[in-house]
Amino acid sequence: MKVIKYGTIPKGYLEVDKTVELKPLIETELSNPQGLAYDRTAKRLYVTDPRAGKIFFYDLDFSELSAGVVKLKGGQKVAVDSVEPRWVAVDSQGSIFFTDESANKVQSVPADQTTTATFLQGNAPATPRVVFEFPPTSFVSRPGGIATDGSHVYWGNKEEGKAVGSVVKGTEGGDKEDSGIAIASVTDKVYGVCLASDKLLFLDGNSGNVYGVRKAGGAVTTVVQLQKPRGCAFDSDATVFVTDKGTGTVVSIATGGSLSPRQGREVTARGALADVFGIAVAREVPRTFSFFGWASSSASSTVGSVESALW
Repeated sequence: MKVIKYGTIPKGYLEVDKTVELKPLIETELSNPQGLAYDRTAKRLYVTDPRAGKIFFYDLDFSELSAGVVKLKGGQKVAVDSVEPRWVAVDSQGSIFFTDESANKVQSVPADQTTTATFLQGNAPATPRVVFEFPPTSFVSRPGGIATDGSHVYWGNKEEGKAVGSVVKGTEGGDKEDSGIAIASVTDKVYGVCLASDKLLFLDGNSGNVYGVRKAGGAVTTVVQLQKPRGCAFDSDATVFVTDKGTGTVVSIATGGSLSPRQGREVTARGALADVFGIAVAREVPRTFSFFGWASSSASSTVGSVESALW
């Protein structure tokens, strides 16, 4: 069984040396969840499950968030079927972007498909379109983490990143003239990718470095080093959250105006999120922000679990 959990904290909580209490959100139905994305307009959580070959979505109820409670509104629904999705992102219009590592594809679902009555009822999964793929695009090499800013899509490569681009930028529409532009080429293997205003953070699968670079490219900075960083998400304010599979924790990093090195802070108890991986952030109530992350259980555990936190 895979379990997604959440936790909530009010604004200012990160300034206090405390860890977050985790609560169950989704306790059944998931086989191997990996990537998460939150659509703030629709109040919808997307979850990739490559073993199931689907992207699922869950509508969320925040009516009791002031009491630290988040609930599902309805059950599990299928957004995309018959794919092997790894990571997922959603733009401000509701368009979905995801990577298919084994097929070497970056794919999308336009917003007009995610708002139909049959889609919202879970009766008609959307039909994705290929935005970039190898071949012919040489900048796609086992794509991993993905992010979007509404005009461009950014993805990390998990193979040959130094040769083809650790992180690549392309237009959301995948224009024929646009084969992608490498904006950083410092590591061969990238897991999570996330945007923080005009900055982009990406996670090195080899060294454990969390790198930062401007969206337009330029100098790459090592922001912080963790054991095994996997997923990252921005809270739309001044904090990026990074999952560290090595310590089983979520780490907060203040973004600030620069990309200078800084300290990370563990905001979940060490080991509380075994094999933690993807993460998404939802900021719903003034003075309160929320985040999701997930982890699968370690081999020694008798019950597999997927755990997350919501702030």
